[in-house]
Amino acid sequence: MHKPRQDRALKHIALIVIALIWPTLLLLTMFVIGLNGWLRDCPMWLEPAGALALSLLLCATAVIVMGLLRNIRNNQQISWRIDGLPRLEQATAAQLHSALPGLKAVGLRVWVCDAPLAFTTGRRSPVIVLSNWLLENLDHEELIATVAHELAHIQGRDSLLLFWLHSLCPHGWWLRPLRHQLQQLNLLLEKRADSTSIALTGQPMALASALVKAGRHLTVPPVAPMLSLTGNSNTTLLRQRVSLLLNGHEAGGGADWSLGLLLAGFLSVTLLLTAYAQAKPCLGWQCDLPTATSRHSTAPHFPSITQ
Repeated sequence: MHKPRQDRALKHIALIVIALIWPTLLLLTMFVIGLNGWLRDCPMWLEPAGALALSLLLCATAVIVMGLLRNIRNNQQISWRIDGLPRLEQATAAQLHSALPGLKAVGLRVWVCDAPLAFTTGRRSPVIVLSNWLLENLDHEELIATVAHELAHIQGRDSLLLFWLHSLCPHGWWLRPLRHQLQQLNLLLEKRADSTSIALTGQPMALASALVKAGRHLTVPPVAPMLSLTGNSNTTLLRQRVSLLLNGHEAGGGADWSLGLLLAGFLSVTLLLTAYAQAKPCLGWQCDLPTATSRHSTAPHFPSITQ
């Protein structure tokens, strides 16, 4: 990947990450402020409208925490399953290590399935998993290019990035614009891995050939738990990647105006909420409103009269 194009891709990825975590950070900030007000017996958060808003923020926070715990559990289960897979045969592994020195600290496992599947998993001890279909149908150069693509995901810490994004932005909050940006991020990460693979091997045609072979054999393969060679069977993404590898430019590429509109919308909402908070003394860390009601309030206490 040329330096200007690489810089543009990196900036694009950074902007998408900001757009995906922005609403979550906004929700968490509002929840912390609301919880602080409720604990300080602020009347605004004790009234029905304020209590309802705080309840909704609590539900959103619970979704984030539960999503994070679920992803941690799923990753652990995947690691246990990967540990039980057979290792790549020593002769093939030696050839791959000779062609790609960066594989020294990476495990190589074989997934027995009749599908063109290759993916990477693990953070502290990364592992590249290859299906036996790939080992049987790709030639030597194509296999090296495929493994280099997965090695690029490891070097870019792409799996870790997606882990946190899917935890902090679960299912894109079920909003089409955010789900679209998640798809765009996957596309950019796959293209960046393709470019790194070319830099490592100097064989763009080998990777393109591997993608074409994989695309022709796509039926309904098992869903890869991580970033995969075929982009989880996304044929549109495959065509774009092959076009970029063969022609050096994207077919139908253009500016992503939806991302700019999304960021502008989040910025506007944040500014409006900030202005509203400044106008309401109770939305800060100190509540200046008189305590009319309290969640701890009891019957009035009268001092005892002693004779």
